[in-house]
Amino acid sequence: MKKDLSGQRFGRLVVIKEAEPYYPPNSNKRHRKWLCKCDCGNYCNAYQGGLLSGETKSCSCLRKENVGHTMNKHSIQHPLYKVLLSMRQRCSNPNASEYEHYGGRGIKVCDEWNKTPGGYDSFYEWAMSNGYKKGLTIDRINNDGNYEPSNCRWVTQKEQANNTSQNHYLTYNNRTLNIMQWSEETGINYATIIARIKYGWTTEEVLGIVPRKPKGKLICFNHENKTVKEWSIITGIPMSTIYGRLNKGWSIDEAIGIASDKRFSTRRRKNESNNN
Repeated sequence: MKKDLSGQRFGRLVVIKEAEPYYPPNSNKRHRKWLCKCDCGNYCNAYQGGLLSGETKSCSCLRKENVGHTMNKHSIQHPLYKVLLSMRQRCSNPNASEYEHYGGRGIKVCDEWNKTPGGYDSFYEWAMSNGYKKGLTIDRINNDGNYEPSNCRWVTQKEQANNTSQNHYLTYNNRTLNIMQWSEETGINYATIIARIKYGWTTEEVLGIVPRKPKGKLICFNHENKTVKEWSIITGIPMSTIYGRLNKGWSIDEAIGIASDKRFSTRRRKNESNNN
């Protein structure tokens, strides 16, 4: 049975009658609104969820009267304000670091939350009426959909990681899991796995199944294969010097200093011969 709030008081607001509901785009779900009269004399439309939860208590006059306290608690310093600001940035600012994954894909913030003024109030009321609490993050149910009431929910970081369109799936030994799931199974940090994938590691290397193969040019000396960096550490010769010697045609053992005395003696004899 539908609730009839007519005549009821919520803070400074007295409900007069039900107003036109809000229907999010591409959704049949409606959000009920009520026409209210505030004690200050103003009229406003308020979401039913905000009235029942106690978050909506006036037409906004109460907030203005307590601006010194209210702005800190419910607006600029409130986590929800930062959440909405971040949403707007990644959906509308091409210079934002995550724009390509959001605005660049056509994802938008709905008009109800994006309007100025009033967008934050609407977002705040929706959040408090739909399970928001500290530690949760906003998540779009359909990753290709917009930020709007019908497509958003509050979830943990783990749940969001499992839902994100940027997630990778790795297959090893006929098992396909996403990064968060492999992180939990292997004990390897989520960010570490992301970084390894970015740098082109194989699946086995990413998951720590096999050691990472040495990267770079290998030099074989005395039946040992090591990278230039490794030989540089062993011999104390800078990598740039080893590369320079190899580019000039020096042999491997000359380049890493094993036969450097012979090399320099040969060069000295050539110079003396040319001078004579």
